[in-house]
Amino acid sequence: MDTFVYKDHKKLRCGYTTGTCAALAAQGAVRFLLTGSWKETEEIMTPKGVPVCVSLEEKTSGDSWAECAVRKDAGDDYDVTNGILVYARAEFVKDKSFCEKAHMPRPENSVSGSVRERSENCLKLNVGKRQETERPVQRNVESREDLIRIDGGIGIGRVTKPGLDQPVGAAAINSVPRKMIRDAVYALLEEAGELFPVSITISIPAGVEAAKKTFNPVLGIEGGISVLGTSGIVEPMSEEALVETIRTHLNVLKAEGRKWVIAVPGNMGAGFLERYLVEHGKFCTDAHQGSNAADTDAAVEAEQMAYGELSTGTEPSLLEGFMNSLVTMSNFVGKTIDLAAELGFSGILIAGHMGKLVKIGNGIMNTHSREADGRMDTMLSCALSAGTEDLELLRKIQRSNTTDEAMDHLKQAGIIEDTINVFLKRADWHLTHRSRDEVRTGMIVFGTKGEYLGETEGADAILRSALKELDQ
Repeated sequence: MDTFVYKDHKKLRCGYTTGTCAALAAQGAVRFLLTGSWKETEEIMTPKGVPVCVSLEEKTSGDSWAECAVRKDAGDDYDVTNGILVYARAEFVKDKSFCEKAHMPRPENSVSGSVRERSENCLKLNVGKRQETERPVQRNVESREDLIRIDGGIGIGRVTKPGLDQPVGAAAINSVPRKMIRDAVYALLEEAGELFPVSITISIPAGVEAAKKTFNPVLGIEGGISVLGTSGIVEPMSEEALVETIRTHLNVLKAEGRKWVIAVPGNMGAGFLERYLVEHGKFCTDAHQGSNAADTDAAVEAEQMAYGELSTGTEPSLLEGFMNSLVTMSNFVGKTIDLAAELGFSGILIAGHMGKLVKIGNGIMNTHSREADGRMDTMLSCALSAGTEDLELLRKIQRSNTTDEAMDHLKQAGIIEDTINVFLKRADWHLTHRSRDEVRTGMIVFGTKGEYLGETEGADAILRSALKELDQ
């Protein structure tokens, strides 16, 4: 792949994710089902907007199925999956119940020698040549999920604990890769005018051994690795290079005359923050406290005035400027605060997913899993401080696999709000302690679906100041 980034004054080559590999392989296999011939290469546009073109390997086919593989290229980033083959097997679904669910006709058999024959609703396909016998009846499809079934084969982990991207029992193929696969397959089906149900099975045989070098077994993903990726692209980034990137971004903001910093761990935190701003046109303090006051026109108008009328309808440039100013700190919470203080900023606001930021409640300022955990310890001690005496609840929290699972237990016990309030006070203390009062600090946390959970005492004032200086 000929896409490069510069980190720590080095030119580093980017790679592509296992999710991109899976989508490319699925696209190649489905294309063979529809045309009867293999392409040497397949190309796809990643969510990041970077195209990836790869060669297809291990191309095989049989009775109404086709399979091929794409080799993972991690670029200059260390990755235990680098060089492994990601397979996709595609076949038209003959299962009656699945076809009925998708509201589509059921393809029949199939392939004989070089000629593919299907029933009255299907096309007759010759190798390298496509001859239409009868155009299938177009029907309404409830969703691409109904039409395109995705599962994992050998080397793909299975989710065994709640709180992860996929439900218990599902293959560990995350949401973005699933969407990439469905989009690629649906585009081919739609282009061919054949919206028949298709089954896609992703396999990574080498994933069985590779998983032993990951945190999957600890997280409750058994039997293989996960198919991951939110942007589709792997950007190499050493710790030193990342810290330098953070410093560089802060220097740019300082050169622009900024005094207030908004930092997020990554795409998830940025996305949650952007969605909240777009949906509400503000950060409404009354709504944050559970009040309905912000539902009134007067309250909305007052809050929009207070926040510089931040909404996509009135000030799109302000929203865009705000999102572009976000500093990606990755796991380096403490180092980012240190840099903000060193460079003379007035304040820094941290926003992100509770599963990442919960560690701050225990004073952990590098949130990478290899540095420290403390998630359940933090949730458990905060629940105790919130007043619970339910030993069984505390045991459930201690045994939880993820922060989301622990919060579900707290919700059921009716003490989630009190527990989060305790956590925010503790996090506020640790952030202030780290900053040594050289820079003001604040934090906003979101749940796994982007729902607002809470903020520290100083967060709102920092956010207001950051928005105000953007609008000047």
